[in-house]
Amino acid sequence: MTSASGQGVTVGRRPGGARGVTLIELVVVVAILSVVGGMLVFTWIALSNSFANTTRSSDARDSARLAMSRMERELRDAEAQVTTGHYKGLPAVLWASANQVTIVTTFNDAGNDVPEAKPLAVNYYLRQGTLYMQRDANDDGTWDSAPRSLVPNMVNSSVGASGATPVFSYTYIGDDGKYETANPTDDASNLSAYERGRIVSVTIMLLADLNPGHSPTHVTLRTTAQLRNQRQF
Repeated sequence: MTSASGQGVTVGRRPGGARGVTLIELVVVVAILSVVGGMLVFTWIALSNSFANTTRSSDARDSARLAMSRMERELRDAEAQVTTGHYKGLPAVLWASANQVTIVTTFNDAGNDVPEAKPLAVNYYLRQGTLYMQRDANDDGTWDSAPRSLVPNMVNSSVGASGATPVFSYTYIGDDGKYETANPTDDASNLSAYERGRIVSVTIMLLADLNPGHSPTHVTLRTTAQLRNQRQF
């Protein structure tokens, strides 16, 4: 084919001698992009999982710490002797066993800064790996609402030298004036009224799993609450 000027032009050739991309080169490029894209997706998934695990662990740790703090403060404010209401005449600690404690206190009640404030019963207990709380807000001897979950994924029942770690242990003053330590192993029996009436401190041990459903990561929280209203013993 000849142009108007008489010069010859080759059909199918790009100016400057450039050529098109071959099928092999295209396949190589697609493969490289697929590998890079896969690495980016894998990295994003790994970072997302890491963030989710960190958030879950932080939430579990915060829940355990808040529950520990609340129990400690309520135990400190437990009444030495209940003088009014449904529990009149009973010791401040109504129930004391390995994984359950029931106390009568004015803590966190409206008007609790008034000396005549009526103390109310509050119950903390561990059941099927969850720490619960319930209150007798009407002071009628019955729990007023469904238990409130405080800390899930508790592992006290499965971790310990004897296969379990009780949540609560108690120190009281014996007849001889010496400190006695009670370490209940179950919740079937309550400390005697005499022992409960002379409790001076309660030790709380919480074992929580920060990574439920995966490799266990346990956190151990321990504190001792002094029952300041029973210091006369």
